[in-house]
Amino acid sequence: APHPAAGFSGGGKIIAPGVATEEAVGEFHWQSVHYAQRDVLGIRDNPMRERIDRMARLAGLAAIVNVVLDGECRIVRCFSGDPVEAHRAGSSFAGELYRVAVGKPETAGIFIIDTHPLDQDMWQGVKALCALECIVPDGAVIILVTPSPEGVSRQHPDVLKFGYRGLAATTQLVQEGRLDKVTAHNIVQGGRLVERTQAFMVSPGIPEGDIRRLGFTPFASAQDALNEAVRRKGQYARVIILGMGGEICPVSL
Repeated sequence: APHPAAGFSGGGKIIAPGVATEEAVGEFHWQSVHYAQRDVLGIRDNPMRERIDRMARLAGLAAIVNVVLDGECRIVRCFSGDPVEAHRAGSSFAGELYRVAVGKPETAGIFIIDTHPLDQDMWQGVKALCALECIVPDGAVIILVTPSPEGVSRQHPDVLKFGYRGLAATTQLVQEGRLDKVTAHNIVQGGRLVERTQAFMVSPGIPEGDIRRLGFTPFASAQDALNEAVRRKGQYARVIILGMGGEICPVSL
């Protein structure tokens, strides 16, 4: 499936960062947010994947067996063999399956996306924001709809402590030793859109105060959020709605 830090899941990722040290895992994820999502998400050969392939070779990974799942978690194709070539073939197939063509997104003023199926909490749900980052113009209204029954992130409380932030502000926290790099990468993944859009959230699982701490404006329903978006952008604003936000890879046409 498309992956915001590696382009696609699978391949040599089972080695790096799969069984790497905690320090290496942190460094890998932190370096990934120094690239725009349009240069990584859903792109097999990207700077982060080059690192993965190189480390997997050094570790002696000789072969892989990867499967591609559809939207209902059914296996639709299996790829095996050389860790690079088999993964490249699998990524090509998965790209066709998960890629969503969006016509002229730069002309839209309102974007609505859900976090399904990665919607246990916002640690997972942030992947929908990574997908949106590929196509959303500055100043647009984004409406994120997520159940997130476990809130923002029980395992990574610093996400809520610091809220979503851009790369520069988060880098300062990392350099000061106040934030680990894995958590930092998640904060930047959310913060890049929060910084340049009008961000709304609808979530029964996240308290309003926590939504605001992340940098979003909370709404009780998607209709309420849409009404406010239309008030801000005008009744003739173009609206783009995307489902399966946790897995898709939007592409601008």
